[in-house]
Amino acid sequence: KKLLEKKLEMPFFKEAVLEIADVEMELGHHDDSLVWLNKIVADGTSKNPYFLAKAYDLMGVCFQRKGEHEKALDCFSKGIEAVKNLPELKWLQVTLNNRKVFSEHALGRVEEAKKIAKSAYADWLNELNEEEKEKSASIDLGVIYFNERNYDQAISFIEEQCKYLEKNSWQWAYPRSLYYLGASYAKIAKFDLSRKALLACLSILKPRKHILWIHVVYNELASMELSRGNFDEAILNYKRAFVAANRAGDYLNYASAF
Repeated sequence: KKLLEKKLEMPFFKEAVLEIADVEMELGHHDDSLVWLNKIVADGTSKNPYFLAKAYDLMGVCFQRKGEHEKALDCFSKGIEAVKNLPELKWLQVTLNNRKVFSEHALGRVEEAKKIAKSAYADWLNELNEEEKEKSASIDLGVIYFNERNYDQAISFIEEQCKYLEKNSWQWAYPRSLYYLGASYAKIAKFDLSRKALLACLSILKPRKHILWIHVVYNELASMELSRGNFDEAILNYKRAFVAANRAGDYLNYASAF
């Protein structure tokens, strides 16, 4: 870090800064991540607009996780603007549009979220090659179907995207897809498939100590076991959710598990 702070124009500087910012973000150090990303933004687009767009992408995700969705949307729009005339980066435009879906939905603008998600999916399906599809796969339209209680449609969409997301299973998008897949299966009483997806999700999150979601998955797993009448398993997983939610400081889910 100290070397990078002194030599901002050294070879591979921007790649290294993006990596540092991504790590800081995943550790929950969102403000530290934003400091690094602002170094790229301050440098502008003269050399490679990809780095500027990617910096805005990560900035937007930081703001999303801080609950500042209007700021997140502004970042995603600026990222799209940086690469809008570059066909070779169409996949990044698709990614940035999919990022918008989550924030629009969080702000209560459900129809706008759905409109953006469908447009992004059409671009993903029709304009990208297989490698680009792998880099920009997203389940956000599937999450909308889930929230609309269209569970079969949600499952079909998420399973399609999982084929691409699992190739980069280290990214957050893959365990998130497994969570919604498990939750969707539980809603239509396919409990074995639900349990398989939720346990797979936990197997990825627990080694990473991803405290912001582990309790949510345990809570869903407990609710699924309750629905199938496995009361001991349900109580065990509610207790795990209770402990994990307390550690994460998520008192809404803490109360829910209780």
